[in-house]
Amino acid sequence: MDDRPALWAYQKLRAAGMETIDLVTSASLARAKSWELRLGQSGSQLELALDDGRRFRSLGIRGVLNRLVCAPDGIVQHAVAEDRDYAAAELMAFYLGWLSILRGVINAPTPQGLCGSWRHASEWCVLAARAGFAVPHFRQTSLESMADGFRSLAPTGTPMQSVIVLRDELYGATVPAHIGAACRRLAVLADIELLGVDLFESEEGDLTFAHATPFPDLTAGGDAFIGGLARALDASPAG
Repeated sequence: MDDRPALWAYQKLRAAGMETIDLVTSASLARAKSWELRLGQSGSQLELALDDGRRFRSLGIRGVLNRLVCAPDGIVQHAVAEDRDYAAAELMAFYLGWLSILRGVINAPTPQGLCGSWRHASEWCVLAARAGFAVPHFRQTSLESMADGFRSLAPTGTPMQSVIVLRDELYGATVPAHIGAACRRLAVLADIELLGVDLFESEEGDLTFAHATPFPDLTAGGDAFIGGLARALDASPAG
């Protein structure tokens, strides 16, 4: 997947002085030369060797911005057709396992998504209402496309305001205090450290919940977000 916001963040962090940071793509993980995963009562460790010569040990990793959406499906295609579903499930379990070993991960993996849970619009509506947002009416029937349950709830063409929550700090659009508080509560309810929240102005003039994602466009946070991300990664415990 072409994750340009992640590349932008990496370049910005390097320019800000974090010269020891590494960019590891899903493609490079798929081409890795070796994986060594040790599980035991005294703890778990990961050693990974990439095909470009870089080597990583979980004990030496201080923090991670996790943007993995899914395990590389190219590997699964090497399995015979009747075994591909099983292979995909096993690969997902493997990725969940090694990501869970790493410390200081921003957006830890879950069974519903490798960089945080991907939720149906109906689920987001419930959580957003509990967080204190005004929420538009949502209805979906079995006759509609499944994809309709993962779209923005804002009317087509409506201008959007995007807020990024990173460990209780807000970046992106400037919003009223009560909306900012709702964004923070939503991140807590969703159990996601890095959450993107899209809002639109209703006909009554109220900022209304439209969408949320564990995979926000990082560029919406600008340089202020990069500063917050650098602090978050630096504050992460050593592995």
